[in-house]
Amino acid sequence: PMSSLFENYEHEYNTTARGLDEKLDKLSNQTGATFQTTAKTIENDILEAQEVLDKMEFEARSLSANQRSIAQARVKTYQSDLQSARKQLQRARAFSSGQDRQSLFAGTSEKPGPGQSKSAEQCQRLLDSNQSLERSSSLLDASRRAALQAEEIGSGILADLAGQREQLLHTRQGLRGVNENMDQSQRLLTNISRRMMTNKLILAFIVLILVAVIMLILYYKFAADDATIPSNG
Repeated sequence: PMSSLFENYEHEYNTTARGLDEKLDKLSNQTGATFQTTAKTIENDILEAQEVLDKMEFEARSLSANQRSIAQARVKTYQSDLQSARKQLQRARAFSSGQDRQSLFAGTSEKPGPGQSKSAEQCQRLLDSNQSLERSSSLLDASRRAALQAEEIGSGILADLAGQREQLLHTRQGLRGVNENMDQSQRLLTNISRRMMTNKLILAFIVLILVAVIMLILYYKFAADDATIPSNG
């Protein structure tokens, strides 16, 4: 299961999104001041929903690998739905502005007078300003998402570097253990070599003693034999 904080954010977003869909449905049947009020409310709801999605995306990075992939997929879907709501609001505003311009000349086939032309120009400027603001808002949203993605990539890189550092530390400790074992083996081989040399010296000494004893025995034997020969004659 997801973390309780992520689920709370998701519940908050879904509540805002349902209200947003209802207001967008009503917007198509509204005009004038009512339309503007509802459109402003929708715009605020979109900003609020975007803030909640930013929190969800940030919280998703603290989840385990499997949960993180699922949570990020949900956030991506919600981002797409929210972008559709933005476009729907833009189309509704553009359509409403076009109706406002047409209503200035409704009921007459005569060429618009100076006052009517001025009003039409003001409406056009308002429409252009509104579209410019909407484009700026979209750019800001895209920049914010890019910043979050860059932050996520940076966090991933830092996590990878931390894992690699831990692996290097383990490897270093392993090499240190190998060096210690090699030192112990070298000391053991040195001791064995010394013992072998000592054993060789002892063995050589014993051989010399045995040779000396044998020579003494042979000497005394020959000496005894030489002593018995004259007495027999």
